[in-house]
Amino acid sequence: MRGYIRHPDAIPVEVVPVDNDMLPDSAELPGLCCKVERPFARGSAVRFTLPSMPVDFTGIGRISCCCRHGDSWLARISLSSEQALYHLRMVEQLCQIEAYRHCVSEHQGRQLNAEQAAAEWISRYAADFDQYFAMS
Repeated sequence: MRGYIRHPDAIPVEVVPVDNDMLPDSAELPGLCCKVERPFARGSAVRFTLPSMPVDFTGIGRISCCCRHGDSWLARISLSSEQALYHLRMVEQLCQIEAYRHCVSEHQGRQLNAEQAAAEWISRYAADFDQYFAMS
Protein backbone atom coordinates (compact mmCIF):
# COMPACT_ATOMS: atom_id res chain seq x y z
CA MET A 1 0.00 0.00 0.00
CA ARG A 2 1.26 3.45 -0.84
CA GLY A 3 1.84 5.89 1.96
CA TYR A 4 1.45 9.62 2.34
CA ILE A 5 4.05 11.61 0.40
CA ARG A 6 6.17 13.63 2.83
CA HIS A 7 6.41 17.18 1.52
CA PRO A 8 9.81 18.84 2.13
CA ASP A 9 9.68 21.36 4.99
CA ALA A 10 11.88 23.82 3.05
CA ILE A 11 9.16 24.39 0.45
CA PRO A 12 6.09 26.17 1.81
CA VAL A 13 2.69 24.59 1.41
CA GLU A 14 -0.42 26.61 2.11
CA VAL A 15 -3.31 24.66 3.65
CA VAL A 16 -6.68 26.33 4.18
CA PRO A 17 -10.06 24.94 5.23
CA VAL A 18 -12.80 24.68 2.61
CA ASP A 19 -16.46 23.77 2.68
CA ASN A 20 -16.93 20.02 3.16
CA ASP A 21 -19.28 20.02 0.16
CA MET A 22 -16.26 20.65 -2.10
CA LEU A 23 -14.96 17.15 -1.45
CA PRO A 24 -16.61 13.76 -1.85
CA ASP A 25 -16.89 11.60 1.26
CA SER A 26 -14.63 9.08 -0.44
CA ALA A 27 -11.38 10.95 0.34
CA GLU A 28 -9.61 7.88 1.66
CA LEU A 29 -6.53 7.50 -0.53
CA PRO A 30 -3.18 8.41 0.98
CA GLY A 31 -2.05 11.82 -0.18
CA LEU A 32 0.16 14.51 1.28
CA CYS A 33 1.91 14.75 4.63
CA CYS A 34 3.05 18.29 5.29
CA LYS A 35 3.98 20.78 7.97
CA VAL A 36 1.19 23.24 8.83
CA GLU A 37 1.12 26.25 11.15
CA ARG A 38 -2.09 25.36 12.95
CA PRO A 39 -3.99 22.19 13.80
CA PHE A 40 -6.88 20.93 11.71
CA ALA A 41 -9.65 18.66 12.96
CA ARG A 42 -9.72 15.12 11.61
CA GLY A 43 -12.17 14.93 8.70
CA SER A 44 -11.87 18.62 7.78
CA ALA A 45 -11.84 19.41 4.06
CA VAL A 46 -8.83 21.50 3.01
CA ARG A 47 -7.29 23.03 -0.09
CA PHE A 48 -3.51 22.98 -0.42
CA THR A 49 -1.27 24.98 -2.75
CA LEU A 50 2.46 25.40 -3.29
CA PRO A 51 2.91 29.18 -3.62
CA SER A 52 6.68 29.13 -4.16
CA MET A 53 6.70 26.53 -6.92
CA PRO A 54 6.51 27.52 -10.60
CA VAL A 55 3.80 24.93 -11.29
CA ASP A 56 0.22 25.96 -10.65
CA PHE A 57 -1.08 23.16 -8.44
CA THR A 58 -4.04 23.12 -6.10
CA GLY A 59 -5.26 20.01 -4.34
CA ILE A 60 -8.31 19.31 -2.23
CA GLY A 61 -8.40 16.64 0.41
CA ARG A 62 -9.53 15.64 3.87
CA ILE A 63 -7.42 15.73 7.04
CA SER A 64 -6.87 12.17 8.19
CA CYS A 65 -4.51 13.10 11.03
CA CYS A 66 -2.93 16.25 12.46
CA CYS A 67 -0.31 15.93 15.20
CA ARG A 68 2.04 18.30 17.02
CA HIS A 69 5.48 18.43 15.37
CA GLY A 70 7.91 20.71 17.23
CA ASP A 71 6.68 24.29 16.94
CA SER A 72 4.18 23.42 14.20
CA TRP A 73 1.84 20.61 13.18
CA LEU A 74 2.14 17.70 10.77
CA ALA A 75 -1.01 17.03 8.75
CA ARG A 76 -1.88 14.01 6.63
CA ILE A 77 -4.26 14.91 3.84
CA SER A 78 -6.21 12.11 2.15
CA LEU A 79 -7.28 12.41 -1.47
CA SER A 80 -10.41 11.15 -3.21
CA SER A 81 -9.16 9.90 -6.57
CA GLU A 82 -6.28 8.10 -8.23
CA GLN A 83 -6.03 11.00 -10.68
CA ALA A 84 -5.54 13.51 -7.85
CA LEU A 85 -2.91 11.23 -6.31
CA TYR A 86 -1.10 10.90 -9.65
CA HIS A 87 -0.95 14.70 -10.07
CA LEU A 88 0.22 15.12 -6.49
CA ARG A 89 3.01 12.58 -7.01
CA MET A 90 4.27 14.44 -10.10
CA VAL A 91 4.24 17.81 -8.34
CA GLU A 92 5.85 16.40 -5.20
CA GLN A 93 8.69 14.98 -7.26
CA LEU A 94 9.30 18.53 -8.54
CA CYS A 95 9.28 19.73 -4.91
CA GLN A 96 11.77 17.04 -3.92
CA ILE A 97 14.04 18.06 -6.81
CA GLU A 98 13.90 21.71 -5.73
CA ALA A 99 14.64 20.74 -2.12
CA TYR A 100 17.55 18.62 -3.36
CA ARG A 101 18.92 21.59 -5.33
CA HIS A 102 18.85 23.79 -2.21
CA CYS A 103 20.42 21.04 -0.07
CA VAL A 104 23.29 20.53 -2.52
CA SER A 105 23.92 24.27 -2.57
CA GLU A 106 23.88 24.56 1.23
CA HIS A 107 25.88 21.44 2.10
CA GLN A 108 28.16 20.97 -0.89
CA GLY A 109 28.46 24.49 -2.24
CA ARG A 110 27.47 23.32 -5.73
CA GLN A 111 25.06 25.51 -7.68
CA LEU A 112 22.78 23.38 -9.85
CA ASN A 113 20.22 24.68 -12.28
CA ALA A 114 16.81 23.00 -12.37
CA GLU A 115 17.78 20.58 -15.15
CA GLN A 116 21.01 19.49 -13.45
CA ALA A 117 19.21 19.00 -10.13
CA ALA A 118 16.48 16.99 -11.84
CA ALA A 119 18.98 14.73 -13.58
CA GLU A 120 20.87 14.02 -10.34
CA TRP A 121 17.71 13.54 -8.25
CA ILE A 122 16.13 11.23 -10.82
CA SER A 123 19.25 9.07 -11.06
CA ARG A 124 19.47 8.77 -7.26
CA TYR A 125 15.89 8.71 -5.99
CA ALA A 126 13.18 8.41 -8.65
CA ALA A 127 13.15 4.60 -8.80
CA ASP A 128 12.63 4.42 -5.04
CA PHE A 129 10.42 7.48 -4.62
CA ASP A 130 7.88 5.67 -2.44
CA GLN A 131 10.59 4.17 -0.22
CA TYR A 132 12.37 7.47 0.43
CA PHE A 133 9.55 9.99 0.44
CA ALA A 134 6.42 8.19 1.63
CA MET A 135 5.16 7.62 5.15
CA SER A 136 2.70 4.86 5.99
